[in-house]
Amino acid sequence: MKYTIIILGGLFLVLIGLIMFFYFQFEKPAKIELESKTITFNIMAIDYTNETQIITGYTTSVDGVVTDSQKTLIDGRILFTAFINKSIQICNKNLENQYYYVSCYNKNINDLTPDSNRVNLMLYSPGILNITADSLLGQKDIVILNVSSDKLYKKAIFCLKWSSHLYSVNTKFKSIIKPEAYYIYDKCYDLEKDITNIPALIPINYQVIDNVDSQDYIRVILIDRDDMLNINNIGGEDVIYDII
Repeated sequence: MKYTIIILGGLFLVLIGLIMFFYFQFEKPAKIELESKTITFNIMAIDYTNETQIITGYTTSVDGVVTDSQKTLIDGRILFTAFINKSIQICNKNLENQYYYVSCYNKNINDLTPDSNRVNLMLYSPGILNITADSLLGQKDIVILNVSSDKLYKKAIFCLKWSSHLYSVNTKFKSIIKPEAYYIYDKCYDLEKDITNIPALIPINYQVIDNVDSQDYIRVILIDRDDMLNINNIGGEDVIYDII
């Protein structure tokens, strides 16, 4: 029995030794090699409206830490490398007299990430809104606004105020807390989308006390929330439209 235990103990030690040998000989070097592998990102910036490559600023971040801040090229790409198992972000940064929305490329790098990746930062500048209504105030109990932009109007919200002959003014969109700068409005809503050249429809329901007159209105203000959140104040202008 004693010899059996010794033999089993010896076999166990041999097994442990073999496992350690294969680990340090093959698996550990492979793991080290994988962790030291770098992935390449080829960066360029494109003006979406003109479909042309442009020079603009950009920043790169790895695991939330900014690692570089440079300029893109008018012809060619900037090379950026990062180690595997890292999280990267590449964002444009406006140069002087540039008015582009912030556009970011985000990627969690793993062993399935291709060795070389193209990063095309598509840059949009704020657009001009066009607003029309399908009816006049008082013709029916709903007015549908048709809102579009020649370029882009990001993260749009809108607020409403109305005259005293109207009540139960509302819309289907989610109500939000009024931004401080828009306290004079009665209600504010999240459009829950960007406004593009594809029209966004805003139905506004209302009820009338007696009849409307020339003093009655529903005022709508469209607000580019990206402008409100952007430290550089880049965004579309507020647009006011009166339904009368």
